[in-house]
Amino acid sequence: MNFIELLNYLQPYFRSVRKIKQFFSIDLLFPQTWKFPNEILEKLNAVQDEKYIGTGIAMSFLLDLTTEQEESQLEKIFELISYNLELEEKTRLLKEKTEHLKQIFENNSLDDLQNLVINIEDKLTPIVVPKKPRKNEQEQ
Repeated sequence: MNFIELLNYLQPYFRSVRKIKQFFSIDLLFPQTWKFPNEILEKLNAVQDEKYIGTGIAMSFLLDLTTEQEESQLEKIFELISYNLELEEKTRLLKEKTEHLKQIFENNSLDDLQNLVINIEDKLTPIVVPKKPRKNEQEQ
């Protein structure tokens, strides 16, 4: 990835790039809802800028130009962004599916809903929820 491609990728979060001695400091501003997993941050030389907390989470990533590690550090920044974009998409998808399911429950009878079957594709990790006995089954 060349420098222009890098800037285009970082554009939604971009604040500045600075050269400090043998380092490039890439300053990015992320949404306040984003998460920063330790397993990713531990591999980065990152500092949170406290003065921008009200508008988002400002982070500065220092890339050492004297080593061969700047490419792997950039990959970790991309991993952090990808991680959060995936979480955002999952949240959006959950809201969409929840609304769809809500509409199904609002528009169908109880008898129809008791026969409702939700198929999960084989690729997904199934979650088994124990079935609670219905009120009339408990009395027997």
